[in-house]
Amino acid sequence: MRSDVERCKATTRNGNPCRNNALPGSDYCHIQSHCPPVKQTRYQQTWDFIRHHKITLLVVSMVGCIIWLINFSGSLASIYSARTSASVEDVNKSTSKIIQNQQQNLQYIHNLLVQQHDINRDNLGKKYPFGYALYYTDKNEKEIHTFDDVTDLINIKLDWNSSSVNFLSDEITEVLLPSVISPRGRFSNLRIQFFRKTNKITPPRIILDIEDFKIITEMIINENHYVIGVIGFAKPDTV
Repeated sequence: MRSDVERCKATTRNGNPCRNNALPGSDYCHIQSHCPPVKQTRYQQTWDFIRHHKITLLVVSMVGCIIWLINFSGSLASIYSARTSASVEDVNKSTSKIIQNQQQNLQYIHNLLVQQHDINRDNLGKKYPFGYALYYTDKNEKEIHTFDDVTDLINIKLDWNSSSVNFLSDEITEVLLPSVISPRGRFSNLRIQFFRKTNKITPPRIILDIEDFKIITEMIINENHYVIGVIGFAKPDTV
């Protein structure tokens, strides 16, 4: 009597046919190595590759990341360098322009003072026989300017570093005049006020009266934005 159960179609390691019965619905027995390989999907193949080569893939990924970071850092450095260079260039241009404007303003002030000095030289020399000095102050700034070629002093020195625009409001500007250094000593805290919104020339004012001379200040020009004044040293009997 012939059995309906078929034998396994696999062969053993020795090359002999397997004597085991085939599993129901299969041509092979229960031994795993006798079963034909199951065809894997692409996903399964990829996953198996990752599982078997995970260390290699990790190293390759890290190397790739390092290379990307190096390139990215280089790009950032180039961008930063370009922007920094542009910023430095802009700052240099701005600084140069500011210095140029200051020099032009000082040149304008100097020319203005020299012009007034030439115009008023004889009158100032008679009025202030012990000497005088012209100064310029902007009504919108807190600075006083003067120059050696608009100064004619005899045995008297002026400390212009001690001068400033002491007070500035919408109505009044108060000027702290330079300290006066004379054989009699040093005289400081000399002040004069003028109105900003008027171009009226105020008369000379005696701001200090000592035994040897009088210190007098007056305006030569009072324009919308600036004042040109004089500090003069007159005889004691000057009224």
